[in-house]
Amino acid sequence: MRATAGTSSPNCPSREPLATIASPTLSVASACKNATTPLPGAYGHPVQREVHSPRRRQDRRIQRARRRRGIRRDFRARPKSREAHFSAPSFVRRQIILSALFKELRQKYNARSTPIRKYDEVRIVRATLKGCEGKATRV
Repeated sequence: MRATAGTSSPNCPSREPLATIASPTLSVASACKNATTPLPGAYGHPVQREVHSPRRRQDRRIQRARRRRGIRRDFRARPKSREAHFSAPSFVRRQIILSALFKELRQKYNARSTPIRKYDEVRIVRATLKGCEGKATRV
């Protein structure tokens, strides 16, 4: 059952007549004053859109960048994976070079990890140079 214009329901508290719609995104609905089929947003309530988090939007940007260059989603061949790693866009590389912070710095900056930059003081925690401290000369 479709509600008529001007009435209210619990799902849609503010319904207005079709003639009072003033929305730049729904210019088609406002132009069709005698429309027989209801258009999205035709009764004054906004069009429902899926809300994307910034993380999801960024993932989509990564996928598009890979698609443009013809890069598959995952590589098993070592040379190709190295190529994908080193020719990645800067916003992808920024995620790759994240490093964990000491407890004092975590509390100071209110973050668990940050990207490494040139001249940052670092301590190696894995591999043969484990425990060595120094400054990052290049990233």
